Amino acid sequence: MDSFDPLNSVTASGTSFDTVRLIMLMIGTFFFGALTAAVQRGIKEQGWFGFKKPSRTTQTKEQMQRLEDIANNANDSE
Repeated sequence: MDSFDPLNSVTASGTSFDTVRLIMLMIGTFFFGALTAAVQRGIKEQGWFGFKKPSRTTQTKEQMQRLEDIANNANDSE
């Protein structure tokens, strides 16, 4: 049963247990950061807690109206 003991297998190979713990801490920190970023982005996109949803276009209403007018004029001339 000694071969299934993680502490003995780590120390037998020459790697210290602190190194393994540090690597696992770094991996855990990465995944925790990714989870936090995903939740924050989801909250902003869904508009929870009073956050405004980001606009899908960067054009103003006046610019959009001009583009709609141009499209309507093009359709009327056909």
